[in-house]
This record gives sequence, structure tokens and C-alpha cells, in this order.
Amino acid sequence: MKRQTLVQRVLLYVIMACALSVAPLSAVPNGAHFISLDSWLYEALDSLYLESAKVVPFTARPYTVDEYQYYLKHIESSELSESGRHTLKSIQKELVVSALYNEEYSAFSYSAIISPELYANTNKKLIWDNAYQHYLNKYAYGYTERSPILSLPIQFWGGDAFFAEVDIDIKEQPGVGLYPTSSFNQPATNAPYVNWGNIPLGFDHIYHHFPDSYYLSYSKPHWSFYLGSGEYSIGTGRTGNLILSKDADKIPAVRMSWYNKMFRYNFSYLSLNPGLSNTGSFTDENGNVRMALDLENLTNGYNPNIYSTNLTGTDFNDYMDTGLYPYKGYLTHSMEFRFLNEKVYAAVTESAVYARAVPELFTFMPLAFWHNTNNGEQTNSLLALDVQAAIGRYGFLYASGVLDQFTMSHESDSLDPPAYGFIVGALSRTPAGKGYITGGVEYVNTSDWLYTHKYWLQTPTVTQRNTAITRGGYTVRMLGYSEGNDYSQLHLELGYTEFGHYNLTASYNYGVKGPYDVFMRLPQKDGAGNIVRPEGDRKNWPDAIHHQVGIKGEYQLQDAFTFGMHLYYTHVTNYKHEAGNTMQNLEMSVGVRLDVGAL
Repeated sequence: MKRQTLVQRVLLYVIMACALSVAPLSAVPNGAHFISLDSWLYEALDSLYLESAKVVPFTARPYTVDEYQYYLKHIESSELSESGRHTLKSIQKELVVSALYNEEYSAFSYSAIISPELYANTNKKLIWDNAYQHYLNKYAYGYTERSPILSLPIQFWGGDAFFAEVDIDIKEQPGVGLYPTSSFNQPATNAPYVNWGNIPLGFDHIYHHFPDSYYLSYSKPHWSFYLGSGEYSIGTGRTGNLILSKDADKIPAVRMSWYNKMFRYNFSYLSLNPGLSNTGSFTDENGNVRMALDLENLTNGYNPNIYSTNLTGTDFNDYMDTGLYPYKGYLTHSMEFRFLNEKVYAAVTESAVYARAVPELFTFMPLAFWHNTNNGEQTNSLLALDVQAAIGRYGFLYASGVLDQFTMSHESDSLDPPAYGFIVGALSRTPAGKGYITGGVEYVNTSDWLYTHKYWLQTPTVTQRNTAITRGGYTVRMLGYSEGNDYSQLHLELGYTEFGHYNLTASYNYGVKGPYDVFMRLPQKDGAGNIVRPEGDRKNWPDAIHHQVGIKGEYQLQDAFTFGMHLYYTHVTNYKHEAGNTMQNLEMSVGVRLDVGAL
């Protein structure tokens, strides 16, 4: 407990020092700064476009400040409602930059963002289950993604075109804040010890992969270049995206794009942690134990023979085969179009997982289309189409579809079953006072085989190593839709937002999660040419049905303080695909965010 007290004192001293030293000044304008995907600026810009009877700007995000301001200047302010004019003023205020030190062509700044949070949860069994699941179904919200208790963004920019930022975050290891007896004595009931806040209670509870958010960017109007680690999204959807979602968390990448009012091209290449090893305590040829995926647990219920080299054993040597080289990367490139007086939007996106081979320069070329060509078993390729249509001045319809290119009709020699997914929805924003009333409906469906593959390294997933001593192995995140394959959901939402001030949204989700997930291997042929299927006992497992009602709200006091809360009630029938197993949970999270640099 002495170590715990020391850690808390150190954190307190750091926070006080930052608070005393930050005093922002006006700075040289810089358009190369990327706007975080969590910013309300995107929703605000979309609202102005909808009010102008136009489809929202391009969906491959984030944008640079240059790009954001380019889209903003095409809004006719004279045609906006009171809500629109108030939103426009809030945007312009938010885009004003500040710095601690600046010269004629450069500036430097840093700040301290302090974000204490508290959590409440009525189902400790759910917390215990999630602590030992590498592949989470997101029944718990505030426990899996806790805000850093302290974030130190450090920024440098040169002229109006170059920008660099690194965020030093002190936060808990991603998970649910559950710790073993090595840290704390567990109660006699063997219930887990739960940290109900986001303050790490010991050095070995801190997420050691920091910084995990950083980048260099070079930008001018109509184009930008990015090298760093952050969150990205590609595609249309309120609850997620089929090709690349921000739920994948922060990933190192190189990105570039160029754009005008009617066309945008975006190229991204993500470097993915392969997360190699065969079992929960895999031992290599030298007798060294290293952290790994617990494949025996994660593949429970599937046909065990499908993962073996000879399709008759129970090992994972074939499924985890590293090929020529244990490499994994994810390429996406999108062409986005706005036409018919900006009332219709369409985008075509191709993505490919490259793995099990030394990457060729060809795979990094932004203008080399159809990257799956002649790559065979070293590639897993998806093709997506997104469309939007403005309906009047305050709403739009949207749809997104994705399919596995290797299951298309011309791939006649493939055993891969058809794999697809789609999202359809409608969203409206009606001006009211200084803000907007927002209402939306969305339906999501992913097929049994979407995102699956013959080899683990070629699934569109990223594995995040758990560095804290309190949790071993890796956490698996989908690059596309967070719930993965074999899933359908109806989402309803209604809320009110005054951008830059406050928002309150109520939502309802009805979800059906089938028994299949990304660890299901594609059908294979044995030595005699017989097809071996993977479903095993899981084909008899019941679907998990969940109902979820939620309320989320945020209030910004001046520029420095932001208060947030969420409240979710979840009811799951056939929890963990066990017939008759019912899970109920009420969860609440409250927090405050203090940006010392804005005081």
C-alpha cells in the first residue's frame, strides 16, 4: 500500500506542476493539425451541410484543419437558421489556436488534461467475465475504455504546413479495472477487486504502451500527409464502420489524401501487431514463455481438427502459420464522390490485409488499385460501397455494404463461403433554439463468414498486448465493425445538441449475436480432398439476444471544463450462448475533463 500512496503522490505533483506552467498565447495559424475523431466539430459540420440540403462531407476521417476549413467555407451562412449560425460561431471559436511560445514561422505548446472518472456497475460477474475475454462483446461500456487520468499533449508546428504532436497519457491498462491477489487481497467470496475509478492504483496497473497517440503531418489546401499513431474511420455508419472503425483504437499508420469539393482520394496503410503464439502459455523452441492468445479458449466449440496442420490433430500450427515472414499490415484506399448538386454521395473502398510475407513496395503505392491482384494466400481483400442521399434540408439516408473479394463469382477455385455485411440507416437534425434535435435509426447485419480467414494473421484484426502485470496475453479488436461477424443490430437514437455547449442523447439497441466469431476458420480440404468444416458444436449454440437502453450526456463549462456521464441498462438472454443464462446489468459512469491550457 506504500507503493500505491507514492504513485498517487507523484501523479498529484505532476498535475500541479502542469497547471502552474501552462499559459497559452495566440499562435501562428496551422492547417496541418488533425482534428480528433472524438471532436464535436465533425457532427457540427455535418449538421450545417444537412441544413444546407447537402450530403455530409467525405467520410474517410480524420480531417486536417485545412481540410475542415475548406469544407466549412462552402456553407452559405446567410441561409442558415439560428441554430446554424450559432453552430458556425462555435466552430470558428473552437478552431482558434493557442501556444506557449511562438516565433514568426514556428510555435510550441503543451497542456495538461486531467480527467477523473467514477464508475458503478451492478453485475460483478460481468466484470469478471470480461477480464478474461480477449474478444469483448461490448456489454460493458465505461470499463473497457477508461479515459487517461492525465494527458500531456505536446505540440510543435513550423509555418502553416508542418505539425507534430505527441500525447503522454497516464491511464489504466485497457480492460475492466480488475486486479489479482498479487496487488490486493481478494474478499473471502473470491469476488474480483474492482477499481471504480480511472486512477491507477499501482505502477504495474499503468498502460505501458505510451505514447500511443502521436503523429507528424504535412498539409496544404487540397492535400495532406500523415505519419503516426491514432484513430481512423472509413465508411458510413452511426454505430461503427465495416472497413475501418475508431473502435480499433490507436494504430500506427501512414496516410495521405487529396480533395476538392466534389472528389476525395484517401490512402491509408496500418501496421498491425500480429500477436503471434499458439496457446495461453506458449513455449518457443528455446523454452521461453511469452504472452499469447488463449486459442484453446477462444476456439472452444469449433471443430478442433480444422486448426491443425494435417486437419486431424488438435494443435493450431496451421491456423497460426506465419508463412514466409511474421508480418501483418492493412491497406485501404477510397475514392469518394459528391454529385447532383451535392445531394448524393458515393464511395468505393478497397481494403486488404497483407500478411505472412515480406511486404513489397507495390503494396504501399497509393495509386496501385486492386492491390489483391496476384497476392493469393498472402492477402485478405474486402470491397465496400457507401452511398448517401440528402432528403430535404434536415435529413439524409445512407447505406454501406462490404463483401469479401475472394468469394466473388470469378474466384471459382475458392472454398470460401460468401461473406458480406451491410448498414442502412436514416438521420435527421432539426434546428431548435441554438441547437439541433437529432433522430436516427440504423440496422446492421454481418454474415457468418465476414472477416474470417484460413490464417489468423490475415483476419482484419489488431491485437493489443496487455503490458500491465495484472493481465496477460492480448486483447483482440476488429478493424471493421466492432461486433465482428454473425451479428445484427437495430439502433434507435433521439437527442438534442447545442454544439460547443452540451448534448443529451437516448438510445436503444436490439442486438442478436450468433455463435460464430472471427476465430472461426474457413473450410479446408484434408489430404483425401474431403472438405472439413469449422462449425463443430457451435452450430447448436443459441444466439445471444441483448436489449440495451442508454443515456449519454455532456456539458461544457466555458473552454476548460467538460462534464460527462452515461447510463446503460443491458439485458442479455442466452448470455455467452448458454441457453437460459440471463445477464442483467446497470452501469453508470460520470467524469470531468479539465483542460488546464484553456484556463
